[in-house]
Amino acid sequence: MELTVHNTSDKALPFSIGFHPYFAASKLENVHFDINAATCSENAKGEQPAAPETITLTRKEGSADSIRLMTGVKSPMRLTDSGSGHTVEVAFDESVFTNGVLWQQDAETFVCMEPWNGWANSVNEAGRHIELAPGASKTFAWSITIG
Repeated sequence: MELTVHNTSDKALPFSIGFHPYFAASKLENVHFDINAATCSENAKGEQPAAPETITLTRKEGSADSIRLMTGVKSPMRLTDSGSGHTVEVAFDESVFTNGVLWQQDAETFVCMEPWNGWANSVNEAGRHIELAPGASKTFAWSITIG
């Protein structure tokens, strides 16, 4: 899949891109992730801790969802569901996608594994988004392989 952003304005265009694919999962406990990232946390604010060798997605008690926000993500990100036997690979251009998100809503049978270049609301935060010059274009390419 490919998305190209064109700035047809005479002013710089602040923007951030992230894709939000959902993948069926038998149970969250059955999903194993194979992701190489520099940092991994539950919040994009403040100092970001180094990513563990194995990134997991577990529910915090009392929370309606589970999330992991990662920076310095290497392509591809993979998940394996031992309950269904399926694997999912999300591959992307690391020069334009530097972040990744894992997300799962409580009691749902899906997992999101998402390539991003910024964070939600980052266009409202200085230094946290891309600015595209007037007349410029930028293409964001990624793929999904399910086995």
